[in-house]
Amino acid sequence: MAKCIMIQGTMSNVGKSLLVTALCRIFRQDGYRVAPFKGQNMALNSCITSKGLEMSRAQAVQAEAAGLEPDPRMNPVLLKPSSDTGSQLIVNGRPRGHYQAADYFKLVRYSFSGGASSFAGRPCDLRRFFYLVWECSRRLKDVVVENKDFEELITQYDREDTFFYCDPPYYNAECYEVVFPKSDHVRLHDALAKCKGLVMVSYNYCDFICGLYRDFYIFHTTRPNSMSQTAGSEYEEVVMTNYDPRVLGVDRGWQIDLFQRGEDRDGGGTYRLIHEPIKL
Repeated sequence: MAKCIMIQGTMSNVGKSLLVTALCRIFRQDGYRVAPFKGQNMALNSCITSKGLEMSRAQAVQAEAAGLEPDPRMNPVLLKPSSDTGSQLIVNGRPRGHYQAADYFKLVRYSFSGGASSFAGRPCDLRRFFYLVWECSRRLKDVVVENKDFEELITQYDREDTFFYCDPPYYNAECYEVVFPKSDHVRLHDALAKCKGLVMVSYNYCDFICGLYRDFYIFHTTRPNSMSQTAGSEYEEVVMTNYDPRVLGVDRGWQIDLFQRGEDRDGGGTYRLIHEPIKL
């Protein structure tokens, strides 16, 4: 087996790929035969090889620096994020479908090969987990799961003592398996605006959504952007309500509204009021 050098870093975007590219060129100029390899890469940036196969752009650039034609074997597993919790899986240059993080962990956990092409399971006594089934059953015994259009459900359950929390697909921001066009965003707002009960809805921060929900209280917040390859990147979000949660916080305690007050609590994740509806 040829000698190998492993380049490691403590986080993304610290220069690992750039350093490997430089070493590939240096070794090639010194007369060595060198090739890059990264078993698994997570990146939205990809490269299509001359054979029509897909691989990470970083390993493709490194291959060119080494004087080689890019080959998916240099990056057998590529994960292309499609949401906060899921990615498209590319194995040996070919798409294998979209996986949620838990599904992919299970796939790798019970695989004997880096390409997830051979499988086996460790001995496991399922009786050890029976108590979890009963615990879940106890907690979910009064939970009703319905598969209906959101407008129908809102109309069905709307009462003065009802609390609705909606987390729809973000507007023009991420890839979803379900289709949620602009007309549905408008339809959701119109249905929530008529509610007798309390409403809370979360979205990505953008002009269209803020304009659409101008009759709601709008709170702005940020969170770490798990889909970005840039260290320290943040994602802007808004939480909107048809009531003033600050009033409820005074009367009933702040836990009921999910909002943190920066002056009273330590740490990040605070919500800042950026719009208050005009009362007629």
